[in-house]
Amino acid sequence: VDASVDYETRDGTATTAGSDYVAASGTATIVAGQTETLIGVTIIADTTVEADETFSLVITNPVNGIFPNNTAEVTATHTILNDD
Repeated sequence: VDASVDYETRDGTATTAGSDYVAASGTATIVAGQTETLIGVTIIADTTVEADETFSLVITNPVNGIFPNNTAEVTATHTILNDD
């Protein structure tokens, strides 16, 4: 049986969706027999010199599975390195 989770990006303290990355949300499917899936988030390159910035990917609503310790959501923080 496939499993699924809902996901959404959230701005970090120094990052703005649409300027530094493309906001994403939806449902990701983990195929039966697998233990992971990829969720892509597009990073927007620019020529502005700025500090490294962060955004989060928040995972919720596991279907046909549970998070460790029955946690309601899992958050991963990603750092966008200054590319200028």
